[in-house]
Amino acid sequence: MVHGYGMFSRFPSSFLNVLMGTDEELCTRLNDRIRSKYDSMDNLVSRPALTPIKDPSYVQLVRIALCYYIAKADRIQPEEQAKIDAMCEDLLNNPEMNSDYRTELRMILADRGTSFNNVRRYLNRIDPSDLEAFWKDVNEMAEAADGVSDNERKALLVYESYVNERMAALRMPGSNGSGKPNIISLTCKRCSAVLDVNANLSTAFCPYCGTKHIIYEEKQ
Repeated sequence: MVHGYGMFSRFPSSFLNVLMGTDEELCTRLNDRIRSKYDSMDNLVSRPALTPIKDPSYVQLVRIALCYYIAKADRIQPEEQAKIDAMCEDLLNNPEMNSDYRTELRMILADRGTSFNNVRRYLNRIDPSDLEAFWKDVNEMAEAADGVSDNERKALLVYESYVNERMAALRMPGSNGSGKPNIISLTCKRCSAVLDVNANLSTAFCPYCGTKHIIYEEKQ
């Protein structure tokens, strides 16, 4: 048996083939479905949800998506796969888990891409306080095999920037409490990266292209 795939015996064999890379046609078809689903959901989940999902099972699903994103940054190692499998087992064995989450889990695990945007769609649906709780998990995932690689370090920085964005939004004028400012956008207009905000929340800087953005000017 291939290491790390025992837990997927309860899934259809066609999906198992996709995960193990033995059926390229199925893999292509499923990836096309994933992209189609993501494209159709752009307007719904490209920004933080007005009402975050509090369901612990869903938060666990998002945790898996995030850790999987970190693990994929430099190809999944056996130690990382074992951690992913264990988290999936915990979720699937939860009798209170919404049955729809099983489908979401399949979509997450079948996505071989390394773009943060796909993970952001899940992170946007939960409360900002849950984002901070994920740090222990993502750091352990990055360190699971031979230390933190350069690609994993970059992936962690992208997540850190995202968390900073959500937490800063809570303190913004007009914040609705979900980690989403009603007016202000914290995305770089030049390269679309997540911005880093300064201490007084008046200015944001792009960590990639260096562009400076004025968020608001304090009245004297």
